[in-house]
Amino acid sequence: TEEMVRRFRTNTGLRTPYYDREDLRNYQAYRLNPFGLQSGWPTAGLDAPITLLSERRLHGRAAVEWAPSPRHRITTGIEADVTDLSYYRSNLLRQTFAEVMVLEPRTSGVFAADRVTFSGAELEVGLRYDRLNPGGEFPDVPGRIFSHPAWNNVDFSYGQSVADVMTEARTQDALSPRVRIAYRAGDRTVFRLGFGQHLEAPAYGDLFENANSDLAFTNTLVAFGRDVDLVNVTQVEAGLQHAFRGGLVVGLSGYRKTPRTPYALRLVSFDDPLNPGDALATVVLARADDGDVLGLDAHFAWDRGAGIAAWAGYSLVVGRPDDLPGPAGSSLALPNLTEHQVSAM
Repeated sequence: TEEMVRRFRTNTGLRTPYYDREDLRNYQAYRLNPFGLQSGWPTAGLDAPITLLSERRLHGRAAVEWAPSPRHRITTGIEADVTDLSYYRSNLLRQTFAEVMVLEPRTSGVFAADRVTFSGAELEVGLRYDRLNPGGEFPDVPGRIFSHPAWNNVDFSYGQSVADVMTEARTQDALSPRVRIAYRAGDRTVFRLGFGQHLEAPAYGDLFENANSDLAFTNTLVAFGRDVDLVNVTQVEAGLQHAFRGGLVVGLSGYRKTPRTPYALRLVSFDDPLNPGDALATVVLARADDGDVLGLDAHFAWDRGAGIAAWAGYSLVVGRPDDLPGPAGSSLALPNLTEHQVSAM
């Protein structure tokens, strides 16, 4: 709850179910270790983790289609998400490496598409606008909340203290265009080309990871979420499908998607407000824009009729990470990651 978040930020109140109850650590009251375990066979104690997660999401979408002619169709619409999310993870006895978050993300989008059919070809042009409010706060310096000197512990005002050491996540927006065209060459062959973008935001758990955790009960080896710029993923694709006589259909398509990895963890140094002059080297979420993905898909479909049909598919995906920068302008080439998938029915 919000009250638990406040306890974490202020370092007050009950923050774990049995806070500092070391008398409840796991132990073996009797001489009982049937499997010869190195750590024994505990018969009592509550030294164990607890995780609570709740997410409630309300999604709404409305669209209107208008066909000014049989070959022309226009679509426009809106959609929105209202989410309430809470997460708690801790040891039952101690707060070390505990994590808590309560978020109220809000997203909305507006989209429009225009599709025209002419002379054996079909063209579709679309545009989408998204707006995302993550609904939470980040510490100005990861891990420095109540241990930040600006936190007001004398004339205590919780709201002012939060404003002094934390910043609300930015509301960001993005435009995503899309263009697709299909051309039918004769009665049996279809060519397809496409270009499109879509907004890919990080998961809320990654975005706000340890955002309410202080270095007093965690350390710089854990990952901290940050307010990162959102990434639009771009994909270009082309395909060909041909129907042979006898009910056999063969299709082949290829695509390129960038970036391969929109977000990643990076080691970043921050000035430590508790120890002026010192730096905190912290692992934080950052925008990566790393590499690209090349894909190839092939499928074979055969319909003999009379209830007899078969289908087979093959997929090849090659992830190509960017080279790592090295000393004196050199670079280290990272290996590609290749996946094959074969399916049949």
